[in-house]
Amino acid sequence: MKAIKTSLICLCVLLSCKEKKIEVLNYDINKLQVVMEDMYVASEALKKIVPDQKDSFITVFRTQIEAIHNVDLNLIEADIANLEKQPEKYLTIHKEIRDSLIALEARVNKMKYD
Repeated sequence: MKAIKTSLICLCVLLSCKEKKIEVLNYDINKLQVVMEDMYVASEALKKIVPDQKDSFITVFRTQIEAIHNVDLNLIEADIANLEKQPEKYLTIHKEIRDSLIALEARVNKMKYD
């Protein structure tokens, strides 16, 4: 019985020391941020499109984003999924994207009313 308890304790210690596997990203963080910004803008634009035309626009937006940034959106989405496994890093990146989009919106609104 004592051997079983000792084995369980050792197993728990070893499992708690196990390193988390961090996936290597396909693109650097800066590239991910600018692409994610465009993905959010495209997502907002899609909200104003009638449902039966959305699929066509999604294809157009994806193609344009890939061409503009010279990326594969499937790889970008895989990188985003990997970043989501690192909440602190993901939230930091998201905050920077949000701040950038808020600043962009402020500049656009200023141009509208000037």
